[in-house]
Amino acid sequence: MRATVELRDDAVMPDNDASRGVLERVGFVEEGRLRNRGRFGSERRDMILFSLLPSDL
Repeated sequence: MRATVELRDDAVMPDNDASRGVLERVGFVEEGRLRNRGRFGSERRDMILFSLLPSDL
């Protein structure tokens, strides 16, 4: 049996330009902002959500 991936997603902090660049270079598309979703120490931070669909490849 072969498994197929329908969707892959990842989230990065808005000021993490290096991680954003990697996701964009391999074909991920920015979907939106998740408010106060991540933690950086004791601080809550927004996260930027990216996704990759089979049609994006």
